[in-house]
Order: sequence, then C-alpha cells, then structure tokens
Amino acid sequence: MKFEVIDNCPVPVGLAPAIREIKRRTGATLNSCDRSSEAEPFLRRCKPAKMSQRELYEGFRLGRPGFNPANPPGQSTHERRNDGVAYPGPAKLPLAYWCVGMDWENADGVIEAAAALGFTATRTYPLSAREQHHLNFRKEPRLQLLKPLRLGSKGYRVARMTQRLATVLDAEGKPYLPRGQGVFDAVVESAVRRFQADWGQQVDGIYGQQSSRQLGVAFRAAKEQKKPKPAVVAVVTPEPVKPKPRPKPVPKKPAVKKPTALSKEGAAFIARFEGFRGQLYNDAAGHATIGYGHLVHHGPIDGSEPAEFRKGISQDRALELLQADAAKAAAEIARSVKVPLDQHQFDALVSFAFNVGNGAFRESTLLRLLNEGRYDAVEAQLARWNKAGGKTLQGLVNRRAAEAKLFLGRPS
Repeated sequence: MKFEVIDNCPVPVGLAPAIREIKRRTGATLNSCDRSSEAEPFLRRCKPAKMSQRELYEGFRLGRPGFNPANPPGQSTHERRNDGVAYPGPAKLPLAYWCVGMDWENADGVIEAAAALGFTATRTYPLSAREQHHLNFRKEPRLQLLKPLRLGSKGYRVARMTQRLATVLDAEGKPYLPRGQGVFDAVVESAVRRFQADWGQQVDGIYGQQSSRQLGVAFRAAKEQKKPKPAVVAVVTPEPVKPKPRPKPVPKKPAVKKPTALSKEGAAFIARFEGFRGQLYNDAAGHATIGYGHLVHHGPIDGSEPAEFRKGISQDRALELLQADAAKAAAEIARSVKVPLDQHQFDALVSFAFNVGNGAFRESTLLRLLNEGRYDAVEAQLARWNKAGGKTLQGLVNRRAAEAKLFLGRPS
C-alpha cells in the first residue's frame, strides 16, 4: 500500500485526491486515518509522531496514562480491517483502501462536501457520542475532475476563462485579451501562454487545474484593485484641551478562580443518567461497555477485554472510570468556553459534552451563543439535543432538562 501524508496523517494514495478536495471545500482537518502496520513508518515520521492501532491498543491494554479504549489490531477500519460493525461481514475481514477509517474535525461539513461530490460518507457509530468524528465512505469516492481546456475547446468554461483574462493585467499593464469569447482559438492560446509565463507556470497553452487556480487568484486581486477607494476627508485639528485630573484608581476585585475540573457533585449528576453495570455488556451501538457507560472497545464483547473488566468492577471503580472519561469533556469546556462559569454551570456543560461528544460541543450553536454572553440561551439550546438516530428519546429529554436546571442553579 502506498501512502500520502495529509494533515500529518498517512492516507492511502488512491484516496488522497478525494481527501484533498474535501479539505479544499470545507477547510476541515483530518485528525487520523490509516494506522495499519504498513503505515507505521509514515506515522513515526509525522511531526509530532503518531501511533499505529497496535501501539494504541497496547497502551490501553497496559493501562498507560492518556490511552483511550481502542480496538485490537486487525479489528479496526483504521487498519482497513472490519470490526464487525462498520461494514457487512465478520471482524478482521480485509477491506478496500477507500474503507479506511477517518477521524475528522467538522465531520458534518465533511459529510455535506462528500455528498456534493457524489460520495457517501457516514458516521460509522452514530449512537456513540464519543465517535461522532469517525467517518467511513460507503462507496469508492471517484473524483470527477474537469478536463483541461485547449485549442479548439468551446463553451461557458472558455467564456468564463477569457472574461477573466480580459480583466487581469499583464506585466505591461494591459489585459491579456481585449474581451471574452466562447471559443479557444489561437489568440486565446497565445494569451494563456503569456499568462503562464508571467506567473511562473509551465508554458504549454493548456488551461488546467494549476492555471485555473492561479487565474482565480489574479482575477480576485484585479477586482479588489478596481474597487473605489474611500474619499479622503479633511481632518480639522481641534484646539488643545486641558487634561482632566486623573480619577483615583479603583481597587481591582480579586480574580475569581475558574473551574477546570468536574466536581464530585457533577460526577454524581452524570452517574444518575449513565446507569451502573458492574459486568461487561454491549451498549445500544453494539460496543463492549462497563460501569457508567465506559467504552472498553468498539464492537461486541469478544474475550479480548482486560482481565479487570472480565471479572467485573465495583461502583467506586466505575465512578473513577467515569471521572477519567469525563476529564476530556472538562478540558474541552475549560478550553472552549470564554465567559465566566460557576461550578454548577461548568458541571452541567461537562455532562452535556460527555454525552454528545467534544466535537459536537465545539461546533454547537450553544457554545457560540454562550461565548457571546447569552447565558439565557443555554436552556433552549440544550433542549434541542434530544435525538439519537433521528428519533427523540425521552431519556435524552429528561437529561437535557436536568442539565438546564443544574446550569441555571435550580434545585432538581
């Protein structure tokens, strides 16, 4: 398998054109892609270096700090292997290059851009709040690129190109063409060659992707130069005014310490909704889980779980796992929320982000309005997040209402 590194992530080379086009349209960042043993040399050369699926699972199995639940090697779409959930067929089934798992920032934008390109990208685990960033293609994404324009081409694309060449000025301050036209004749070919030479491109008289991008840049710059400049207004200097005496400095109030971690009361609040299970079980999405919704690994229970979990855990241990799982959500709240929060408000938002996922919280209207100082909008925004798989769930309705009460400081 050959790879191309995009956003510090090895990507199967056949998938790279589609990934680049989606990034161009959305500005989204690819956070992880191929983590197979074949990609390990590329992962090590990344800056900073990244880990393979094998290394991530080993760190999780040994309980090393900072390692999250990960599928065993050979059972992850990040290795182009089925996990028994992502695609039809058994776990460990080899998958095509385009089935590789992708972790995206702005997953919603990526799904929309893929659809606009004629691809189908979906959330592989839609019921898992922690996996909203993980996407897979459902069919091979073949990028249909426009053919280059050359001598003899006709149509609206030629007309648009020549209109731009009639707007952009050459090194002598003259337009490359006197006017736009719909036929790519010898005059147009000569203009394209002069444009390519002036802008340091390969001079072949063919209008392809590189020339199209460069002409677009030059055209936008030409339009900006043609915009009328604001009129110069004469400024009358007023007579000097005697300075007023400085007011006495007002003593500063001591800075209020912002909460950065989930409180014990907050952990107990989340535990009310997660529900305690001391033995391993498969959650609604079919993933191995234990305690208060602690994800052990993707896919159903298969005997590869750590011994501690196979024996069963106590409620105290489950609360420890819950607080560790919620630590990421707490860090996201501390990082993303720019307005002051009381502890009960912080706890409510941690509960929300823990449930829907950090990525969803980061991109939410709730966060945008809150950072504008709209504390009053939080209750209504929380109430919108009451669906899973497109259906309204009473459990989520109840949880959102309780989070709103906690945020507003009302007794529940």
